[in-house]
Amino acid sequence: MKPVTAEAVALECRRPALAIVTHPYWIEKAASLHPERLLALIPDNTFEEYSELWKSRLAHCVLIADLFGSESESLYLEQAFKKEAVLLLRDADHLPSEGQRESMQGSSAEFEVLLRQAVSKLLTDNVSPVWATALQQHTLVQHYSEIRKAVGPHETASFLLAVYEYLLKLPDAASHLLESFLHAQQSGREDCIRTHYRFLSAIHAQNDELREAIDAYGVTALSADDRLRYERICEYAENGRADLAAAWLLRENDDLVGALARLHGAYDSEATDLKYRWLVESSRWEEALALSGAAGISGKAEKRGHPGIRDERLLNGYARKLRGDRHEAIRFFLEAAELDQDAIGLIARIKSEDAAIARLRRNMLETGESEGLTVVNGDDG
Repeated sequence: MKPVTAEAVALECRRPALAIVTHPYWIEKAASLHPERLLALIPDNTFEEYSELWKSRLAHCVLIADLFGSESESLYLEQAFKKEAVLLLRDADHLPSEGQRESMQGSSAEFEVLLRQAVSKLLTDNVSPVWATALQQHTLVQHYSEIRKAVGPHETASFLLAVYEYLLKLPDAASHLLESFLHAQQSGREDCIRTHYRFLSAIHAQNDELREAIDAYGVTALSADDRLRYERICEYAENGRADLAAAWLLRENDDLVGALARLHGAYDSEATDLKYRWLVESSRWEEALALSGAAGISGKAEKRGHPGIRDERLLNGYARKLRGDRHEAIRFFLEAAELDQDAIGLIARIKSEDAAIARLRRNMLETGESEGLTVVNGDDG
């Protein structure tokens, strides 16, 4: 499959069977084609990585791609808590080991086989790639278990082992996390209470050990904001809302997938308000709109005045922009600006994003890089 320029896409493709984005900047262009399937496969160290625009477009990739993949393990793990269908675009034995330099030589790329199988099943059988995610994570558990056996209990190896065990709901996650925490303490890591020990609250919450989960979070609640959240979680538990308490603990550990799953099927006002808030915070605007329509959230807000109407128009604008429908997005932003002049800045932001992308394209032309968008028509095989 060969890369295609943004201009050629509109000329050559009506509705591609598959679109592959390898740079986050092109996600809206790919979405505007309404492909049957969309993949976001992001190389390590992409141009302008971690700029605000890059992070924003990356979030869009995670939101609408049928499968998200990254060569960076840290980026992959970050998205694994936000999306179920994710793949690490390298093999376990190509990951850096403690005391070793990374090597990409010497073995076949098993992840490529897994990726091809996942895409094939997605295109031909409409099977979600989550099976491939679980299969790869089991391999990664084995990888970090072997490192731990070879070098002994270690802060990094034990922590990553605990994370993958958590994602797979395996029983040893807590013990390996505590092992990592103790080593972090011994090495003088001043922030390890927050970066390591707090994750124990998510592990306990996942295992329905709510009292232990709340206690673990309470130990890490050192700031005033953390204490307020801790008190709210305690109130939920005391009032018999274990689902809300557990969901909040998972969300505090950045496990959005787990938090929303814990509230699945709960449609009372408190659960709905939490879901709506977290969906908006995580830019899942289409889901937020669907929830607000089903639960009447926007209708309640309208009775209190303009903010509810404005927010609904903003959500519609964001959702249209996400799918590459610029004209509709601008229309909703203009309607929102009638109620809040600050919303006009969103249209200016679109122009600034266009300018940033134009700079990127010029740089790519100078270096001879491809733009990062590949499409396959249905008759291409």
